[in-house]
Amino acid sequence: MSALAEAVKAPDLPKTLRDLANRFVERRRTLDAEG
Repeated sequence: MSALAEAVKAPDLPKTLRDLANRFVERRRTLDAEG
C-alpha cells in the first residue's frame, strides 16, 4: 500500500504506471507460456 502511495506522489507517475503495466503483461505471458 505504501508503495502505491509513493507512486501516486512520484512526479513520473506515467512511467511508474507503464512499468507496472509492463510487469503485469510479462507475468501474464509467463503464466500463459507455463499453462
